[in-house]
Amino acid sequence: MAKFLYYIKYMKINYPAQLLHYFQNHSTASIQFGIKQPDFDVEENPLPPNFALYKLSSRYINNNWETFITLIIIMGLGFFFTLVYSITKKYNIAKLKNFLGTVVLIFRWNLFLLIFLSSLDEITLYSILELRTFSINRAGEFFSFFLILLSIALALYLFIMQGYISYKF
Repeated sequence: MAKFLYYIKYMKINYPAQLLHYFQNHSTASIQFGIKQPDFDVEENPLPPNFALYKLSSRYINNNWETFITLIIIMGLGFFFTLVYSITKKYNIAKLKNFLGTVVLIFRWNLFLLIFLSSLDEITLYSILELRTFSINRAGEFFSFFLILLSIALALYLFIMQGYISYKF
């Protein structure tokens, strides 16, 4: 679903029936691996009616599950290709080494940054939804809060590095 449509669906507007059906049956995740989310030990808090209508959770980990799985798979593939690349470097297999060097670069930086930075808006929205009724009474709630801090810290780091690189060059 287009990001524009994703956010206007939370506004209090009387949408036509077809558009409302589209909102209720489509998500923004462009890459979905279909990995079932484990049952985290979290207590759901009430959400504003427009968010509850689309079955959002009040917990960050529940809303951002697909993005986390995608990032973990990309990091895993990046690690795998880095390992294979180091083996080809050790045995000096030139053709494979050049190809894998490019693949490692794509998985390590380009693809990871593309997925992470394109989900910054969701990170912000889902963080706000959880922090508006903040509580840490269970392990799953602590894990969800930890992921919020980790996501925001990584986003801030990337913005600072972007500014540093722009200033430097």
